[in-house]
Amino acid sequence: MVIHGKGPAVGGQGNVISNNTDLTSSNIVIKNNNINNIKGWTNEIPAVVDGGSVLNDARGAVFQFVNSIDSTPIAINRDGTYKGNVVADLQIMVAKAIQDKVLVDKPEAQIGVNTINSEIIAWAESGSNVYEPSYRCNGDSMHHVSKGMIVIRVEDTLGFQIQGNTIDGVINLSPSPFQNCASYHGGASLENEAEQQAGNVRGISVAAVRGYADSPQPSRIKQNSVLNVASENANVIIGIDVQGDSKDVDIAGNTVNLDTDIGQVSGDQYVALRVRENVDGDGKDAINIGNSNDFQQEAVILNRRNLRSDVKKIPDHPDVVGLEWELGGCPFGRAQGQARK
Repeated sequence: MVIHGKGPAVGGQGNVISNNTDLTSSNIVIKNNNINNIKGWTNEIPAVVDGGSVLNDARGAVFQFVNSIDSTPIAINRDGTYKGNVVADLQIMVAKAIQDKVLVDKPEAQIGVNTINSEIIAWAESGSNVYEPSYRCNGDSMHHVSKGMIVIRVEDTLGFQIQGNTIDGVINLSPSPFQNCASYHGGASLENEAEQQAGNVRGISVAAVRGYADSPQPSRIKQNSVLNVASENANVIIGIDVQGDSKDVDIAGNTVNLDTDIGQVSGDQYVALRVRENVDGDGKDAINIGNSNDFQQEAVILNRRNLRSDVKKIPDHPDVVGLEWELGGCPFGRAQGQARK
């Protein structure tokens, strides 16, 4: 379940909520749902960066050089020469037609997102030239930000109730992450930089949220259960995650037991509740964690006052659509004048 501000939700988790309420969600209720026996996975696609741009074709698909699981060559031989396959050959052919102006961009064509450049075309055509790719990680086949599995995700929202939901039996089957990373997706939130998130699991995730705009009531994460969550390749497995510049949320009466064989072991990947560094930890708008929660794994609270001086300043928030397209979005944003990173 995804509740999000205006624009696609393909970037990282929210950093800062917009001051423009036309761009945010509000008054959200997610209540009394049973979500059971969910399995999913993410196939990370290492994207090649050339000339400062991720290489993608005219429809936004990454020009894939290798298999992310075992680095098996797909479009490049081990000696650095072009290998090719039916998909890569077609991507090169279309890029060549664009280069030679056989194909001309116009609204109905939508080919302006192509970044397969003349150097890559010449390399593929030669059959003998050697190319050394530089890989950017934590993206999918269209270079959207990988975030792992999130069962209930609420971001860029003023006022919500997540109450009485049961999440039980979630398994992330994502393979181990690609190893040869020169950089990481620039669209990930500041709290998740330089991390390959495909194997992560979050039961309930909120980011860049507030209490209700039309009343003094806080938002609530209340009386939910998150049980039996697994992933072999996770950095973190989290019951409830609070991220970004979030304020005025009550967390009470929740039960989290991610694995009945795992207790409160400090430093492992199992976290019942995590409150990230940029969440408001002081004053009347602070996140309020009630003592009625039943957490069988540890709670990691990173926003205590003594840590906040070390936290990066979150940059001023562009409008939500701009943020998503520029930093994390589908490459069609590039055709709208946005920079693709």
